[in-house]
Amino acid sequence: MKITFKTQADGTKTVDALPGQSLMEVALANDINDVVAECGGGAICGTCHVHIGENWLDAVGPPDDFEEDVLDSVPNVAPSSRLACQVLLTAEFDGLEVEVPN
Repeated sequence: MKITFKTQADGTKTVDALPGQSLMEVALANDINDVVAECGGGAICGTCHVHIGENWLDAVGPPDDFEEDVLDSVPNVAPSSRLACQVLLTAEFDGLEVEVPN
């Protein structure tokens, strides 16, 4: 499947991903520079914060309460905000578009 990341550092970059991977794992494996992921996927630091593309919000779904609490502490939070470590990919996410805020 293909996932497209839009970042300030890298511009637009479309990469391959596998079902079962998290968005964070895909970003790190493909050198998406603006996804830092300091906690390694523990959903406690917020450094893998991304904005899900508008057309994908329903498919990806909203954050749970714990993730929402972490998102409350990150800059540039929006209704489309998710932690990339908490978005597990399924085959239906082929073509997913994600923006990485500064």
